[in-house]
Amino acid sequence: MAAKRKQRGKLNQNRPRRKVFVSLHEEDGEWRDKFVSNMKGLMIDRSVKIDYVRKVNRKVEDIRRVIREDYLKDTTVTVVLIGVETWQRKHVDWEIGASLSDPDANPIGGLIGIV
Repeated sequence: MAAKRKQRGKLNQNRPRRKVFVSLHEEDGEWRDKFVSNMKGLMIDRSVKIDYVRKVNRKVEDIRRVIREDYLKDTTVTVVLIGVETWQRKHVDWEIGASLSDPDANPIGGLIGIV
């Protein structure tokens, strides 16, 4: 059994880490932290921290552009953590839309939803 665990650890070290954008409602920040922690070593977290959106006093289009160009640009997958209030967060809609509609910036990006 221990040999299998060692072997699994070696396999994970050899795999390339994926750049993952995690989209969520601000109330689900704890779930993002758990997800990122569980995926440690397999992924690079490229998601926007909730404080960024709150603190930045920018126009809506500027926030959307920054998210698209600075966070989503080179990710391989967008993971949407779907909670009770996710449908209310307009940024989640923008992030999903940008992940799916800009093949020049994100040509191999996938989309996964986790309830």
